[in-house]
Amino acid sequence: GAFSEDEVLQAEKLIHSVLEEGNAEYVNQVRNFGTGKEDEGGHQVTFLHEHAKQRFPELLERLWEVARAADSKAAWSVAQGFSERLGLRCMESIRYSASGVSENASAASLGWHYDGHTLITVAVMLSQIKDFEGGKLEISQSHTLQGQVDTFSPRRGDAVAWRGWDYHRVGAVQRGMRHVLVAEFWTGPDVVGSENRLMDYEEGYGLAIALDPRSAYLRKQLSWILFEREELSSSL
Repeated sequence: GAFSEDEVLQAEKLIHSVLEEGNAEYVNQVRNFGTGKEDEGGHQVTFLHEHAKQRFPELLERLWEVARAADSKAAWSVAQGFSERLGLRCMESIRYSASGVSENASAASLGWHYDGHTLITVAVMLSQIKDFEGGKLEISQSHTLQGQVDTFSPRRGDAVAWRGWDYHRVGAVQRGMRHVLVAEFWTGPDVVGSENRLMDYEEGYGLAIALDPRSAYLRKQLSWILFEREELSSSL
């Protein structure tokens, strides 16, 4: 896998330290979003960025190494031009349980969605493959559900990476609990404090488009930001 067992244990130590402190701004927040979320159970997220930067910087750098390696292997060329680590948009521990996190759901998952102009998202599996069923990661290669969809079932220590404008989701967990470590790298600053995941912004979309001019999603999102700005200016 991308992570050795020692590195996985280091990630689990980081997560445990955050959970042990119990700060409600970071720990076990419930989320449920994406297309089809009405039928899904969502998941629990614990935000790790502050502890990672202060106490586990080597883990953060390792995630960046994995991101760069994935970028090179996939020939995306979105990270190769940056000599220093890109900004950490967010770093999360995400748990998907077969019992779900909402009253009307029977399993935890995540609907189809994008990560905005994040250049690379890295997800490292922390669970053993025997600990759960379902919960497969799906990534659409055509930015719609009409074309090819790649399915991933990573083992403990394996990493899967994608660009923010790659359409993706996590299927329902049918048994047990699926636990992953996720980090997003982008051209913006490092996340700090309780903001947890920084918002998309105009310049970030412009930089992402320069790296992948063919992305219809990026162009659509930038156009929407420009439209909203024009609407706001007109109302003043």
